[in-house]
Amino acid sequence: MNPEQTKKLLNHLESHISVKVSDICQHVQETYGVRYSISGMTDWLRSNEFTFHKPCGVPAKANAEEQIKFVEQYEKLKRTLPEEDHLLFMDGVHPTHAVRFTKGWIKKGIRKEIPTNGSQKRLNILGALDLEKMELHNQNYETINGANIISFFTYLLSIMPVGIIHIILDQARYHTCKEVKSWLASNSRIQVHYLPPYSPNLNALEPCWKIMHSHTTQNTYHATFKDFTEKIETFFNHTFPEKALAWTDTLTDNFRIMGSSLPS
Repeated sequence: MNPEQTKKLLNHLESHISVKVSDICQHVQETYGVRYSISGMTDWLRSNEFTFHKPCGVPAKANAEEQIKFVEQYEKLKRTLPEEDHLLFMDGVHPTHAVRFTKGWIKKGIRKEIPTNGSQKRLNILGALDLEKMELHNQNYETINGANIISFFTYLLSIMPVGIIHIILDQARYHTCKEVKSWLASNSRIQVHYLPPYSPNLNALEPCWKIMHSHTTQNTYHATFKDFTEKIETFFNHTFPEKALAWTDTLTDNFRIMGSSLPS
């Protein structure tokens, strides 16, 4: 292909995801009259810095302008936070007693099998991450509802007896219900800052759950719910405190803005 054809093909590939190299070969032949073999096109793709990997899903209703505004407010809060105050990211997670299958390095020709179970049991965990100290506070509950959100707030107050606790969290129903808002109105030491709708990318705690699964359920079978629960507890009580500083590139407030209305 000549330089102009190459430029057009690059633009095409950046706006259209092709699953098969043969489809790209066919497109090039039909559009430019140039024939490529599959191996030749594969080499061309690699030489132009294309790799074969999954796209990333983003919330369709996320609004970039609202996210930018929130980040500006967050940065101001962080700059002006008194020394005795606390800034936490809060979220819930519901790990299920089941294997989470993921890709891994397996010897060619070997069918790697991992036992599965039919358990529907799960844990309901509320967590709060202090990015500055890289501390993760968590509690288990039978369910996550307004009453237990209040219980978790009360727990945070008990372990942080001094200063205002600023909590960043999403707008889930149990975070915004009347019961919680009424409690917050009479407890000035807890101040909540709600994320814009459809903005999990602005919660620095979210990646922690992926790290948790990689150390507990990823390609790992637990014969009993007790074993599963103990593995999760080990992550929170030992693994995270021991390795947290190694995850500062993942658990960060260097947020990536997503969604519609991105500025040009």
